Amino acid sequence: MAGVRDGGGLDDEALQQLRSRATQLLLKEDWREYIAVCSRIVDGAGGDRRVLCSALAHRADARARLHDLRGALADLDAALAADPTHPGALLSKGALLRGLGRYASAAECFRAAGGTRRGSSSSSAGDWRRRRGAGRWICRIGSSRDSPPGSAPTSRSTWARSRCAGPRTAGEGSSR
Repeated sequence: MAGVRDGGGLDDEALQQLRSRATQLLLKEDWREYIAVCSRIVDGAGGDRRVLCSALAHRADARARLHDLRGALADLDAALAADPTHPGALLSKGALLRGLGRYASAAECFRAAGGTRRGSSSSSAGDWRRRRGAGRWICRIGSSRDSPPGSAPTSRSTWARSRCAGPRTAGEGSSR
């Protein structure tokens, strides 16, 4: 049958068509139809946990927009049952719980999502990257008058390098 893999999941072409349709509906903010398309993706995910978790998290976001909070939480719990470290599901659940005033549970979800960043060996490394990225953004919008308080005005490039470069490693030269 066209569109279905031997393992029972959707083939790549059918999955891409459903994702494209979902994107169109997302842009139109047609949440009911978006939920229906996400449900088709969930049903056809087969054994692909990544596809299943993403579709469930997206469907939960749409349900939350329609104020179906029980359905949204059920979808997020199902996604996290399939993959307890799925960042999209953790962030969505945290946002939903925060909106419900369940701040401690929301904070747990946000902490767990912060520790799941790919490529970081620890949450402290991820925290440093986020701080460093925020510093870069500040530097891009700053001007040469934005020197740190109490210091002599410096050129924008000198201040940006000192502000955004992050900690030096042993192999780096002393001039920046």
